[in-house]
Amino acid sequence: MRISEVMTKDVIVLKRSDSIKTAAGVFSKNDIHSAPVVENGKIIGMVTESDILRHIRVNYTSVSETILPSPFDLIEIPIRQVMGHGEMAMLFDETASVPVSDIMTSKVHFINSEASTEDAAIIMTKKKVNQLPVIDESGKLVGIIDKHDIVRALAGNIG
Repeated sequence: MRISEVMTKDVIVLKRSDSIKTAAGVFSKNDIHSAPVVENGKIIGMVTESDILRHIRVNYTSVSETILPSPFDLIEIPIRQVMGHGEMAMLFDETASVPVSDIMTSKVHFINSEASTEDAAIIMTKKKVNQLPVIDESGKLVGIIDKHDIVRALAGNIG
């Protein structure tokens, strides 16, 4: 079966200047886990929930410190915990404004719309990705196919 028969044609995309907060909102509103970053109709990157979480983890780890309390510190620990929450809130605010171009994966695996679903499954398995942007002969984004589309196509062929 050809990818063009089972792919999602109305692809939700992001622009390089969109913030992480915008991306998170788009993911949540549309119940998706990633989106291509597109410029002039061509894919320049991919942003996933994992990219966002990785960015938060790396930045939070760099501002956190490990403390071993002394007896006198036991009084201050609740204060430090409150400050830690404030620090975390500040980090989320800073993270929210970062453009997706700073966290996107630039090396995107994609597939042509005329390829088969079997080809897509092979690429997804080898490259360990859950979806592939679908391009036409000119390299423009025309759809997206994910592992669920392939399973649905297989189920339709069996019955």
